[in-house]
Formats: sequence, structure tokens, C-alpha cells
Amino acid sequence: MLRTLTPSPARALLVAFAASALSCSVLVDTKTTQCDVDTDCTSLGAAFAKTTCQAHVCVAPTSTGPLGCMEAEPSSEKTVKLSFHVSLTIPPAVRHPFIVKACGTLDPDCAGPVAGPIEVPFPDGAMVADAAIDVPVGFQGSLQVVSPDALPAQEFLGRPIVQDTQGYDLIIPVPLTVKFLLMATSQAYDPEQGIFVITTRDCSRQPLGNVVVTNSEGGTTFYFQMQSPQKSLMATTSEGAAGFVNVPAGLVSVAATLDGRPMTGTSAISRGGWVTYVEIFP
Repeated sequence: MLRTLTPSPARALLVAFAASALSCSVLVDTKTTQCDVDTDCTSLGAAFAKTTCQAHVCVAPTSTGPLGCMEAEPSSEKTVKLSFHVSLTIPPAVRHPFIVKACGTLDPDCAGPVAGPIEVPFPDGAMVADAAIDVPVGFQGSLQVVSPDALPAQEFLGRPIVQDTQGYDLIIPVPLTVKFLLMATSQAYDPEQGIFVITTRDCSRQPLGNVVVTNSEGGTTFYFQMQSPQKSLMATTSEGAAGFVNVPAGLVSVAATLDGRPMTGTSAISRGGWVTYVEIFP
């Protein structure tokens, strides 16, 4: 079961977005509160199939240009708290703490972390650990999450953290999970190459379907369906997750399109024997 490599849905980011600033057209009376998240819009029927929730109103894009998200007002504090849940795909009987560090954009090896390291233990009997790390306002580097029970992992953030944020939840694969992934994608293990998991999200951090992901360095592409990697799929399902197996080590550019429109691309580092999580937003 490759819930194994699929992080759980991200919690809602506490931000407000102005519809008028996103080049959108309102479909109905803007004085009416229609929605809180994008799925509220799509549940209204076929006419709202491609709309998104902006300032509690369902709107549709009016152009074919690049997508994008407005950012929240930055906190007046020097640091903000980035919180997320972290767990293992197959938890052992004795679970060691995770060690988490926040790494600067120009320091992917985390030689001089901007925050941490912090120790994130499992509560007694729990399968999920709660991580919280204070990062500088505007932080958009990467997180390193290491445990002796699993593959070392890194997450490259897709948007700056400007307020206290409940971020993307991570499920870190153990070696046996990697074997299942390689079997599902008909790949042989190459310890000199990395594994990527891509999450595609809208501006309110809800999963995005019909997204096509690519990268600059190659590897075998897969998309998650029912929490299982599928080589035959050509775009994300409603789970909003994809990945690459055997990505050559080094700097990798990741791009994505939603219904043919470019999303905000990003770069990440592939490391042999590591799993790299990459957030992609409009």
C-alpha cells in the first residue's frame, strides 16, 4: 500500500485572497458567501467545475496565462511557527524521534540551518508525531527530516511561510516501502539516485487534479490513484500527488501545468538514497 509515499492532505493555510487580484470573473453575486474551500464550488454543479474559492466566492479564470497565488500579509514578528505532522509508512515497534532542521534556500545540505535541529518524538503509543519549528518570516527553503527508522527526507517548500502555518504533513518511507514503489513502477533500485514525491495544491492548499508534472533531469514518472503509484496515468487524480523514481542526483527543476496553464515551477535537490518532497502551487 503506497499511502507509503503519499503525504496526507495539507491542513488549511490561514490566508485571505482577494478575487479581484487574480484575473478572475465572478460567476454569481459577489455579496453571497458561497464557499470556504474549492471543493465547495465544484459541488455546486457542472457550471462550477473549474472554479476556485476566492474570498468566499466561486470564480473562474478568464485568461490562459500563468496561474499564481496571492500571499498573506506577513507577520510583524521576526519568526513564525511552521507545524506539520510526521509519521512512518510502516512504524516499527520502537520508534525513534525525528530530527528536523530548516535549511536556507542556498544551503540545501543544511550546513548552517536557519532553525533547529529539533527533536520530534512520538507521543507514547502514537503513530504520528507533531512537529513545530520557528522559522524566519518569509522562509521558503527546505526542511530536513531524518530518522534512523526510515529514509532521510527533505521537503522543498512551494510558498513562503509568512504567518503561523499548519503545513504539509509528511509520511516518511521505510526501506520496505521503497521496494514496493520500485515494484509498482518496474524500476531497479539505484542508491545513487533519489525519489521525488510531488504535491499539487491550490492556493488554499487543497489537492489539485489534472496536473501534469515534469522535471529537468528525468526518472520514471508516476501519479497516485487510491494512494498507489500508477505509471499509466498522465496527470494527477483528485489526490493531487505524483512522483519520480530514480532522479539523478543534483539540482532538479520541477514544472507543472493545470489544464495546459503553467503553475509556479520550483527547484529541488535530488540526493541518492533520499526521498524529496516538492510542493507545487498555482
